[in-house]
Amino acid sequence: MQEKSATTEEVLKAIQALYGGPNDQQKIASSWLNDFSGTMGAWQTGLELLGGNNAVEVQFFAANLLFNKARRDWGRLQPSERASLLTLIRSLLQDSAASPQASSVVQQRLTLVLAIMTAMEGEEASDALISDAMRIASSGGARLGLDVLKAMAEEGDGLDRRRRNALLPVLIRRCPEVCGLLGQALSGKLTAGLGVPYEHALGCLKVWLSLDIDGGGTGLVTPGNLLRTQPELFGNLLMALHAEDETAVEMAADVISALMGQNREDDDATDNIRAIQETVKSIVSLTAKASAAAGGIPETIAAAVISVTCSVAARTPDFAVGTSNEAAALAEAVLTCLSCPSRNVAEPAVEYFETISTVPVAQRSPAFRAPLFGRMLPQLLHHARYPPDFTSWEDCVDDDRDEFHRFRDHALADILGVAYALLRMEYLQYCGNLFANATAWQDKELALYAIRVVSGAVRVRALQSEPMKDAATQADAQQTTAFLVALFGGICSGMAPHPALANAVAHCIGDYAAWFGRTQAPLQAALQQLLGYMAIPEAAQSAATAFRNLCVRCGSQLSSQAVLAPLIQAARAALSGPGLGKDLEWQKMLVEGLARVVVLLPPAEAAAAGVELAQPIVERMAQLMPQACGAPSSVAAAELTGRLRLLAVLVRFLEAKSDIPPSANAVHPAMRLLQLAYPALQAIAGSAALQADERVYNALCEVFQRILWADKELAAPLLPGVLNAVITALESHRYAACLDTLGIAVAEYGSSAAHAPLIRESFCRACNAISGLLLDGATGAAVDVRAAMYALADRYLLLSPEEFAATNTLPALGEHILPTLMATEANSVRAALSFVLHAIAPTSPKGQQALRGQLEQWLSGGGQALVQALLFAACDTCPRHLLRMVAAPLRALLEDATFAEAARHWVVHAASQSNLPGVAEGRLSKEDCENFLKIALKRPLLPVFRFGALVTDFGSIARGEGTTDLLLGYEM
Repeated sequence: MQEKSATTEEVLKAIQALYGGPNDQQKIASSWLNDFSGTMGAWQTGLELLGGNNAVEVQFFAANLLFNKARRDWGRLQPSERASLLTLIRSLLQDSAASPQASSVVQQRLTLVLAIMTAMEGEEASDALISDAMRIASSGGARLGLDVLKAMAEEGDGLDRRRRNALLPVLIRRCPEVCGLLGQALSGKLTAGLGVPYEHALGCLKVWLSLDIDGGGTGLVTPGNLLRTQPELFGNLLMALHAEDETAVEMAADVISALMGQNREDDDATDNIRAIQETVKSIVSLTAKASAAAGGIPETIAAAVISVTCSVAARTPDFAVGTSNEAAALAEAVLTCLSCPSRNVAEPAVEYFETISTVPVAQRSPAFRAPLFGRMLPQLLHHARYPPDFTSWEDCVDDDRDEFHRFRDHALADILGVAYALLRMEYLQYCGNLFANATAWQDKELALYAIRVVSGAVRVRALQSEPMKDAATQADAQQTTAFLVALFGGICSGMAPHPALANAVAHCIGDYAAWFGRTQAPLQAALQQLLGYMAIPEAAQSAATAFRNLCVRCGSQLSSQAVLAPLIQAARAALSGPGLGKDLEWQKMLVEGLARVVVLLPPAEAAAAGVELAQPIVERMAQLMPQACGAPSSVAAAELTGRLRLLAVLVRFLEAKSDIPPSANAVHPAMRLLQLAYPALQAIAGSAALQADERVYNALCEVFQRILWADKELAAPLLPGVLNAVITALESHRYAACLDTLGIAVAEYGSSAAHAPLIRESFCRACNAISGLLLDGATGAAVDVRAAMYALADRYLLLSPEEFAATNTLPALGEHILPTLMATEANSVRAALSFVLHAIAPTSPKGQQALRGQLEQWLSGGGQALVQALLFAACDTCPRHLLRMVAAPLRALLEDATFAEAARHWVVHAASQSNLPGVAEGRLSKEDCENFLKIALKRPLLPVFRFGALVTDFGSIARGEGTTDLLLGYEM
């Protein structure tokens, strides 16, 4: 080995600084030690630090250093150096094992060091170490010997493929001997001064049994094979389940589960069944003994039984649901373990029931159909109950919110669906009795959860529309309907004693909204109940969502003035309170639900109802405006933003009646509402203070957009005021939402002769307002503005090409587009690429004729820069999923009668640049660029799809995501 690159004292000081120095010294020491570990001198220094009286952390660092170097640099050593290191490490390990004061952590790491060095040395050295370890274990050093054997299997299994394949035959050949030794260890025949805890033998056994012999999970030994060849070991392994030490029980269960999980068929099916029967007898005996103890079955024992049971069921599901006594005893053991209050037992127990559910019902023993799931239901549900003293998750110390909901929503939901499929009315009756007889709100909530989680299947039973040929099916449907009528008749009255129960009621009503369309359902009571629950902050969102669902599903039953009026009055009260606008989501659901019903009324009634619903929103906006103007970005401004968004939601869902003929005398309901709200909207738009608050103005723009969408003819008188307001704000503050609003106006009025001049003027003002942003490379808000501007221009060009041409803005927009084309933000790039393509190749002949002069003006001076930007974007900045869009304008230029020849020169120039991304980095060679040009420019041009693929592949090569071979297919 070479000389040390640093003294041992220097390394020691660096380690001490790493573990105990200030943060800045720790970073310096970590970097220095990392560099030092790559030197050849680190071998000798590591050995020196392991000796003497150094602190445990120093010795551990040294052992870890040697371990990592053995993995990385073992091949760089001479054979004599490797032999010397192996001898020294073995000597250090033996000294450590013989010393009562030695650190077990350091000793464990030294064991891994010896194992990885030996495994890297090859088969002969590994075989010799296994023999030595077995000899040591048999002659009084059982702890050390077993630890070495375990490390040898672990490190050998983790080698690179070549070394692992060379070593694997040695491990396979020695496995029977090792298993025999481990059988003696578990029986207590191996003695040592320090004793041999079960976990040493079990840990070693698990690693050897889990060796993957083919990379596909195929293990060395199966249950039947182990019972036949190593009966003492198999028996002792089962006995370990009955150990006094809970850690040993847990490890024994892990080993048995790993053995059962081997992806390998037994040579003799009889041996396999016999091994499983012996395993079942052992865990049944363990369950009976543990459950008889005072305090019930301990969590560790229950978890061990469930783990083994799941592995047995997964290996032989047909056996697990058969008629044998062992199968029945296995199910009884699971049910007994469910009496343990820990969810750590219940969650894996679900896996057992899911596994046996994979066997078709007809192939199961009758006991494993409805009877077993009927007994499972109460025991498993109990684990989903809120804690007894629960008030809120913030104050709860008995449970964890995430674990609680994960268990309910993921682990439990599917198996409850299986239980309902088997039990039908028995399931519902159990839940109904649980709810009716409950004395604690937790039990009521649990019953509603169980009913809600199977709502899809229950609705199918209750709402069958096809004639029922089977009398039993008809009876079940009738009983299900009667159950739901009774259930909801009971829960849709009174207030819940706890927000969690209110949430459960609301969720249950929402999930059964389709069923409430039945005439016998207590629809009005449910709606009033939900309105009441909206006053409970923790339940407001779920209550409003359920309310919206009922309005959508039952609109025809609610669409009368007499029925709707009380609901609107209650909603007005819910919407009129100060501060409520901040809780936006549930209020949006409430407004949406009522609006969906309002539009079903006759037009005049719908308009009046819309105004009545909007009135508290608009009145509160008027109250908030002075406060928001005086303190922009304040609480008042935040609530004003919320009120504007509520108004936008209301206008949006009143649009459903926009199919009224223009000759009809009725006024669109949204327009009546806007007559009420427009003065307030104008005041907000004209306030310089509120213009400066982006949240407020974005919400105002959302309302304006809904106004323009509501009814083209009726909104036309408002168009000048709306456009002047948004363009004025754009000129002062450059909000992207202003451009989005102009985009709606372009779509609705851009081709109208009466409004075209106003649209053109507004578009030109918008272009002038943000021309600076388009040219600079700004990020943040400017990205959204550039995306909105080119999306607007693209829409205008597509829908009204002649009007767009009349603005004479194409040359300026084209000149300013390069930074946007080379951006990395997807929306900006997509909008810019679409605009370029439609400018070069308009979709209509009129558009081509109208834009030709401006296009030639733009490309005559900027064509080369455009093509270079497109190709550079393809090779670097363009989002991967948009690369085909880059190809489209390139191909359009190469196909254009006017620009085809110039475009060929532009493409050649761009692809020949030394600063083309990928060239300097060595990913794109000169030959790659020449091949690309030859393929891209050949006549006739590649079809559109193939040309897009070519540009995508060229960009992939430049980005290092593909190789030159990608271009070969285009030359064939």
